[in-house]
Amino acid sequence: MAARGKKLSAKLLKTHLRVEDLHAIVCRLEHPPNFAKYFGTTGKTSIGKHSLKSEGFTEMATALASTSKGKFRLKPNQTRDCFASYKNRYRCAKGHESTTGVGVTVADESNGIFTLKQTLDFMCPWYERMDGHFV
Repeated sequence: MAARGKKLSAKLLKTHLRVEDLHAIVCRLEHPPNFAKYFGTTGKTSIGKHSLKSEGFTEMATALASTSKGKFRLKPNQTRDCFASYKNRYRCAKGHESTTGVGVTVADESNGIFTLKQTLDFMCPWYERMDGHFV
């Protein structure tokens, strides 16, 4: 029975989040208390207990499970890893945006990408909304 659970967990780790799931994550980040939970900027609150990053990712896992129609039943640490992967995609897109000579290449045009905004959204879905969080 334990081996079956490990196989299921390994399968979930290899699945990728859909654009809709990434949208759910970005929407959660737009609420300032959630953003503070995920990035550890909270500290002790004036009333109540100290909130932890792990609690934030537990809430994110629950929210992701409810919005993905049961496709993702990730554990909080798996949710944290998926979020870290998405955050790395954002960082790569941000780095690409700030390099000199960035633009649309012939290869991009052949793939249907005609603007820098489309390029950045291809690299990191919901790039502009994520960029708004880190400005």
